[in-house]
Amino acid sequence: MEKARLIEDSRENLFLNLSIEHALISLHPESECDFSLRIWRNPPSVIIGRGQILEKEVDIKFCKDNNISIGRR
Repeated sequence: MEKARLIEDSRENLFLNLSIEHALISLHPESECDFSLRIWRNPPSVIIGRGQILEKEVDIKFCKDNNISIGRR
């Protein structure tokens, strides 16, 4: 029987949420669960992948002017 884990997280901090996501993925092979579903929220933000080029993907000035955080996976 598969073991699942549901994680509901009310913290609204982009960088903390990305760090927790990374830690969960890194620890997955050692976990007793077959899969996890994590539900989390962020304030307005843009999250880009590690292979994306920030300047080509995001209007940085718009984000700064509108207090939109930019994070990278």
